[in-house]
Amino acid sequence: MRDVHLHMSSGTDPLVLFELIRENGLKIKQKAYAEFEPTTKIKDVQNLDGYLKVLHEVLEKVQRSPIAVEKSTYSCFRSSYLAGTTELELRWSPYKRCNHFEIDMDWLIESSLSGMSKAHRIWGIKGTQAFCLGTDVPPEANEAVTKKALQYRKFGVTTLDVAGPVKTLQCIKNTGVEEHFKVARKAGLLLTIHAGEELREDTEEELAFVLGLGPDRIGHGVQIHRYPSLMRRAVAQGVELEICISSNIATRSVKSLEEFGKIFKTFEEYGVRYSINTDSTFALDTDIKKEYALYRKAKEL
Repeated sequence: MRDVHLHMSSGTDPLVLFELIRENGLKIKQKAYAEFEPTTKIKDVQNLDGYLKVLHEVLEKVQRSPIAVEKSTYSCFRSSYLAGTTELELRWSPYKRCNHFEIDMDWLIESSLSGMSKAHRIWGIKGTQAFCLGTDVPPEANEAVTKKALQYRKFGVTTLDVAGPVKTLQCIKNTGVEEHFKVARKAGLLLTIHAGEELREDTEEELAFVLGLGPDRIGHGVQIHRYPSLMRRAVAQGVELEICISSNIATRSVKSLEEFGKIFKTFEEYGVRYSINTDSTFALDTDIKKEYALYRKAKEL
């Protein structure tokens, strides 16, 4: 099974995270694993902002060292393989783990690629990586990440993504995404961008803007089912939606499996391409087999 949307932060085994905390002497409020493990879970959040708060304030902070990134990457690939994934694209932000450029970004990236390579040698899982630009970082950070994606494209970094806390359309435009995408496209990288996950006042405009960037895929993009003209445009451009069922229900972007069933029916009516992915395995207590089970159930409703 193929999974092209899994974040390092929420795809790492909490046991690995806790070991890294203890080995590096990091200070956390939770003194025992039984207290720490619940803080890595995403539950009872009210919206996407609450979901992302867990990722950025709890999980990513633990992964700010080369050894932590290597172990986390290996953990993501190993657990994904054991759960049924045979091909995984892991996404993460080198900038958000370099502590504002205090840690050598090359060292972080090479450590992550080493973890991916180790997983392939031991388990046989096929792996690639997507580097994330951010809607919440300074312009020089996105420029640096784009350059690193180009630098390592021959070593398994195949995709450039855009992710981050919920922002308005104007904030997305101000991240420099358009220019970075042009450079990445020319170099042969695949392009994806988180968009259309939540229904907001500017969702239709956001999706139209994103389609104008010429992406290969859109992260989530589930709200596009509300806009027939945009669905036809996505079909014409051959864009694939990265659908993550458990994630969208957890953030209340989609209310239920029954609603997902109607969305899938609409996608198929218009011929919209989509894939089923995990987004957050350990944080959501899911895996690729569970997501496909939810997908089949949704289509039966």
